[in-house]
This record gives sequence, structure tokens and C-alpha cells, in this order.
Amino acid sequence: MSPSRNRSLDTVRAGIVALMIPVLGSAAIPCQDYASPTSPVTPLVTYDEGLNHQAGSERYSLSWFITWDGGYTSFGYRIWDLSDPLEPVIRLQDGDGGFYLEPFYSVLDVQDDVVMLSIGNTSGEFLTAICDMAAEPAFRREFTGYEAVSAVLDLPHAWILTWDELVCLDVSDLHDPRVVSVTPAPAGQMIVEGARGFLVTQSYPRVLSALDLTDPAAPVIGTGFPLDGLPGVGTYRDGLAYLGSWDATLRIVDVRDVDAPALLGEVVLDAPVLRVLLRDDLALAVSEDRFQVVSIGDPTDIAPVSPPIATGPIHSGGVWEGDILYLGSRQEGVQAWNLAEPAAPQLIGVASGPSQDIRVGPDYVVAAGAVYPLHCLDQTAAVEPDRPTRAVRLVGAEPNPFNPRTSVVFTLERSTHVVLRVHDVRGRLVRTLHEGSLPAGRHQLDWDGRDDAGHALGSGVYLLRLEGDGATRTRRCTLVR
Repeated sequence: MSPSRNRSLDTVRAGIVALMIPVLGSAAIPCQDYASPTSPVTPLVTYDEGLNHQAGSERYSLSWFITWDGGYTSFGYRIWDLSDPLEPVIRLQDGDGGFYLEPFYSVLDVQDDVVMLSIGNTSGEFLTAICDMAAEPAFRREFTGYEAVSAVLDLPHAWILTWDELVCLDVSDLHDPRVVSVTPAPAGQMIVEGARGFLVTQSYPRVLSALDLTDPAAPVIGTGFPLDGLPGVGTYRDGLAYLGSWDATLRIVDVRDVDAPALLGEVVLDAPVLRVLLRDDLALAVSEDRFQVVSIGDPTDIAPVSPPIATGPIHSGGVWEGDILYLGSRQEGVQAWNLAEPAAPQLIGVASGPSQDIRVGPDYVVAAGAVYPLHCLDQTAAVEPDRPTRAVRLVGAEPNPFNPRTSVVFTLERSTHVVLRVHDVRGRLVRTLHEGSLPAGRHQLDWDGRDDAGHALGSGVYLLRLEGDGATRTRRCTLVR
């Protein structure tokens, strides 16, 4: 998946526009077409079928639903827990979202078990809330006055970009968040990873500005880099901004110096670039009805690796997981492409059904209220109840974030040998919580935030890794000192 986390109004609108506006101009390079390899698979499970969905993470997704009361129509929302994709569970529901017109956009970001959402409609009504999904029952704290155009969680802080301000909230206590800073800022698309990133303004003239959120009390919005054309949805990695545009250009901008952003390289492709995905030294330029693999190993010398690959109309930006690319096609449903040979992508699977907001887990693909087998293939194996990969389920840490201790909860379908370890974000082993056989059932192991030597670990994100019965499961938890 892309290393950048972004939930913005521009993202949602770009998806809407992509359905309505044809590709500009004619292709400079003939598209390579494809033939469907098999009959499409159908969903293994559906939930809130036919409603609007937005996925926040592999585990949590948002859906809007309709209620009728005394002849009035209003819209509410549900947050689903997909820890077990074959048995989705409603963790939080607002029976009446207070909207008497259908919501026009939603902004959503998820970190661990914390969900931030903002929903608005064309009448200017909006709801912004932060939710603790680990609480029993799940807890929601609403805010007034903050209509989020873009939102990013970087626990213990939450960043909300409104139409004219960047607001930082301290959410270490989800029941009593406090404002840390309010900074004048233009509305737009905010892409952040590890307190650094960039902002693309929504109004003209459009510019790209570097973001430095290292000091929550004094965030820095850098000098704007002018952009030609209507930008697509970009991504951020290691100080570089990767951004496509409706003028068919893919650009790489160095934003490490917030006051001096610099264009490193650009390439003009054959169709508008609505979204950019990254993997190692390659980028994927996603258009309305095609994609193209591009070499970015040398940011000053960007060059296409593959021809344009025709897909049919795309209405979901896509997920690039390992060698497999998943795209949401309005005609086909979900498409799975093998990019092991980047110069010659191969379509390996197709799923018929909902295809927006794709998320990929260890065993399943989830999209807009539907669950499909991995790679959109082998449906029989995906639902086999004795399949080893379903025998182990890592629920996660409770509470999360935590201080000073938390409980790691997991379930086993049968007695088996398991290993539960804690790693830091660089992958280094810091603690082994259990290694040995356990009986079937629900298990809970405590972690006191210390390493194997008994030393207290610092604040930050840690990875819980559970191995057993041929399966590996990973969840994140956040220690806040």
C-alpha cells in the first residue's frame, strides 16, 4: 500500500469527477487491452449493500444509511469492524446523522482503534467526530465548528484542515481532547506521513506547500510551489511529493526544505493522472480507464516502464499490495493485476460486485460493503472453514493507545503452538510475550510497555505479531508516556 495516509475532500470529489468526465484528448500511445482470465467471482459476504461506503483501514469502514421518520428522510452512518471480514460487526452507529439531504462528502482517517470522520452535505450541514473503537461500547466525541476538508491522525494528535485553518488537537484523552494550535491555512488535499508531508490547495491558483507538523504547537506551512493543471491525488515518501494532474503529467517535487520546494522531474503520459501509487522504484499512474507503470528510481529521469494498460472505467484509485494491483472498475467490479513483470502487467482475477474504496488484508479483499477472496480467485478455498489462515485471529490491544499497560487479545479455533512478539516500527524485536502451545478459545496476554530486559520503552507505535497454525497476524498499538 502507499506509505502516505490521506483522507480528503479532493479525494472523494476526484472519484466523482472521474465517473463523469471523459478522457481528455486522444492517446499518444495505443492502450494494451486485456482479456478476462476467468469468470468473475462473486462476493463471499456483503453488508450494507447498495449504500455509500468509505474504507478507513483494513479493519474499519464507514457506510451511510437512510432512515424515514414521519415522512422525512434523513441519513445516518455506521462504522463496521472487519477484524473477521467474513463476519462484519457494527461497532458504532448514529441512527440519525442529522442530515435531511444526502451527504455530499466524507473525510475519514483511522489509526489503530481511533477513527476520525467528518460528513457534510450541500446545505452546509456537517458532523465531525473522533471515535474510540476499542472502548466498550465504542465511544464518539463530536466537535463543533470544525468542518474537515482533510484530516490526519498522528496519535496522540489529530490534524483537521478546515476551509481556512489547520487545527491540531491533543486526543491522548479521547473523552476530553484539547486544542493545541490553530494556524491559518488554505483548504485542500493534505498528505502526511510521520509529521511531514505536503498540502495541495483546492482553490486557484493551485500550489503545493510542504508541511512540517513536528511541533504541534507551531506547525509550518511552507512556500507554495505553483502547479499547472488540476491536480490528482498524490502521495508522499521520504521527503518527496509525487503528484499527478489532469494535464497528464506526473511530477516529483522535493519538499524537504519547507521554504524551497523544488521540481526534480516530470513526465507527460497519455492520459490524466488521477492518482499515484508507489512501490520501491516504481510508480503507478492511474487514469480514468487505464494505468501505466513508471520508473522513479532516478527522480530526475522519470520514464514509462509499461504501455498504457486499458481497464475500463475506474472509479476507485486502487491498492498496490506486493506484486498485485487491485483496481475498482465500474464495468468489471474489482480487478486484480499481477505486476511482478512491471513492463507486462497481467490480469489474474476479476470480482463482480461493489468496487469502491478497496482495502486488502492477509486473506481477503474488501470493497464498499463486499468481501472477496484474495486476488479475486479461488473462492472455494477462501471460504473453507478449516483453512489454517482463519484458525488464528489477532483482535488487537485493549486499550489502545495505552499507558502504562495493555492487553493483547487473540482467538484460536483449535489448540496450537503460537508465538506473540512485539516489534518497533523498524521491525526490531523488543519483547516476546508468549511462545508455546495454547488451547482453543479466546486469550488475553498483558504487556507492560517494557522490553525483554525490563526497560521501559518510549512513546510510539509498536507492532504486535502473532504466529500460529501456519498464519501470521499483525496489529499496531500506541504507547503514550
